Amino acid sequence: MHKQRPGAGAHAPSADQRPRPVSVQIVSPSRLFSEGLALLLAQHMPESVSRAFEAAGPDGEHGVLLIDGNLALATTLECIRACRSVHPHAPILVADLCDRVDDVVACIEAGAGGYTLRGDGVETLVEALRMLYTGRAACSPEVAARVFARLAAARDGLAPQAGPDPDLTPREREILGYLAADYSNQQIAAALVIEVRTVKHHVHNILAKLRARHRWQAVAVAQAQGLIERDPSSSSG
Repeated sequence: MHKQRPGAGAHAPSADQRPRPVSVQIVSPSRLFSEGLALLLAQHMPESVSRAFEAAGPDGEHGVLLIDGNLALATTLECIRACRSVHPHAPILVADLCDRVDDVVACIEAGAGGYTLRGDGVETLVEALRMLYTGRAACSPEVAARVFARLAAARDGLAPQAGPDPDLTPREREILGYLAADYSNQQIAAALVIEVRTVKHHVHNILAKLRARHRWQAVAVAQAQGLIERDPSSSSG
């Protein structure tokens, strides 16, 4: 009995069933990243039209803005906000983002509609781009569960509010800035040239004064009250 080849004859997809053309504008300061990604998309997503930009200034309202997630978080967030200010309705995808829930939430709050994580393959990226292009959010179930758990904790009062004046010392405010930048105790100690146990002591005091159970809760409360002035990782010298 003759077997018909898959996709042949009556089973061949019609023009209406084929993937819609997807315009992708790659935003990255790295030419290697942009050009390499454009080549990958051409191979794995033939219906896409990719263009590379070295700064946050793509010139088209249509398509997905794909932002390089290999940059420092502060730079990535700045890039997202710049793209969002120029193209408020364009879907934004952050590619190759570090698998930290705080980073994911920060990118979403800045305006990203989806992301892929470091270690994800090109198939995941292609699927995320197609989802965003058709108006769906691109978020893995695992990370979505963590994000929703965090939002639920804040909603249920597990991230308590600090008093009107938590009376933080200058050093505690300084360390808060490093906590907001996701520094570990060891990294903070190295940056401030102090002992790790001294950092732990300050962090303990910060949590107590802000009535927080976790570091990220302390950062959230401090940011809401304007207690964190700047990201110490962006300072020179």
